[in-house]
Amino acid sequence: MDIAASAASAHHHRTIGVVSIEIHPTWLKAVLLAEDAIQDALRGNIMPNGNYIAGRAFEYEVIEHFEKEGYHPVRSAGSHTPIDIVCLVYQNKGLPLAIQCKKYKKYKPKPDEQFVTLKVNATKLWCTKKKGQRGFDIEEVF
Repeated sequence: MDIAASAASAHHHRTIGVVSIEIHPTWLKAVLLAEDAIQDALRGNIMPNGNYIAGRAFEYEVIEHFEKEGYHPVRSAGSHTPIDIVCLVYQNKGLPLAIQCKKYKKYKPKPDEQFVTLKVNATKLWCTKKKGQRGFDIEEVF
């Protein structure tokens, strides 16, 4: 059963390690994000802090948006590159997308210089979100 189908049901059973628990759909996304944070920490020996967790949650919001647009997004966690998400395309719909995501509190930042100067055969997008904002902004980087 896929996650979308299971989230539509009244409750979802999730096995974490050797423990099976019942999860209400409203908590499913939070559990998946927490599970991903643990996996990120195990892979890269990083201790997730509040900024990391908020940034990762925003990346998943961007991923969800592009999935709905028909792309196949892949998060590049721990890659240490200026690209946070790569969106693959199906059936020659155009170039793949290289996306950098930034969440901010007060002043909207500019894309990282590494991202701006990056030579890649993809459309480069800059996704930003102000703390408390519903939705996010998308700009193409040339």
